[in-house]
Amino acid sequence: MTRKKREHELMKKAEVPAKKRKAKKALEKVRLFPGIKNPRQRAFLAAFVETGGIARAAKLSGVSWSAHYQWKRNDRNYLAQFDLATEMTADRAEDELHRRAIDGYDKPVTYKGEIRGWYRDFSDTCLIFMLKGLRPEKYRENMVQMTANAPTAIVINLGDVKRPPPNVPIDVDEGG
Repeated sequence: MTRKKREHELMKKAEVPAKKRKAKKALEKVRLFPGIKNPRQRAFLAAFVETGGIARAAKLSGVSWSAHYQWKRNDRNYLAQFDLATEMTADRAEDELHRRAIDGYDKPVTYKGEIRGWYRDFSDTCLIFMLKGLRPEKYRENMVQMTANAPTAIVINLGDVKRPPPNVPIDVDEGG
């Protein structure tokens, strides 16, 4: 058995902590950023795609978050690759949104602290967000369209705010 196969089998076993399996999976994604020569940058980007967050990516890759921000400021190539990693992360999030809204997910039925069964649940909130993104002209709230040369108006709706009649003194309790 080759070393690579042995490592693969070990990663599958339950005694390997989840964090290490996740780190291994992230390191496999390093190949996604061939334009990056610095292995620490590639590791961070791969961990970011895997975790979706800067702090978690820093912890998983062993690269400080401050190094990431320094690279973003000083390295245009890294910045472009980080934008790509952000798009990849957003695609994963959209896939999960779709799964929860359309495909559904299993939820336990519990009674007296014990799982008695399972049922398929769907997220209406996820579906609403999907529709707002896919058809903003129809589903997005408060959509404001502005053009460069058109006047802009701001409408403030105070609703049912009760105002005192004009010229009537307002009692203020001093609390004393």
